[in-house]
Amino acid sequence: MTKTLHVLSDGQGTVVAGYLAAGVYYVRLVQHISSGLGIQIASQLRKQLADAATVTCFFDVASIEGGDFAARSAIARALLANRAQVTSITTLIAPGHIPMRAKAFVTMLERAGQVVDSDATFRARLAEAAPAAASLLDSQRPARVSRSSIRPVSRSLRPRARSVTHA
Repeated sequence: MTKTLHVLSDGQGTVVAGYLAAGVYYVRLVQHISSGLGIQIASQLRKQLADAATVTCFFDVASIEGGDFAARSAIARALLANRAQVTSITTLIAPGHIPMRAKAFVTMLERAGQVVDSDATFRARLAEAAPAAASLLDSQRPARVSRSSIRPVSRSLRPRARSVTHA
């Protein structure tokens, strides 16, 4: 286990993930998490959490603007596969958001969890678990990119019904 954060990115979003200290795993989701990116981070989660005795997880989803269902599902399945190792989850959400999805996620894992909407509170809890984490996080924080400049226009793959008038 190394104290290295891995950055995974595609044209729509970014995931920063890795161990900050022994038994402290951090994940930050930024912008839109596509199914491909979600599957990549889920694979990494499975590999990295499988060897751990116990893990305290910290999820920073305050900068997420959306995500594909397949991405959320892949991440949930990876955590469920390693549920025995996960002792608690602290999740940072954007201020003013209703924490329903984050609370449901923690409930699904049947683990102790906290959902916070204050970056200061989140960082304080993270500092308790991994005192040297702040310097590592600040060096790995991805720059914010305007969503409109990188995200393609969404289109449904479902064929549209067309009205036909007969003369």
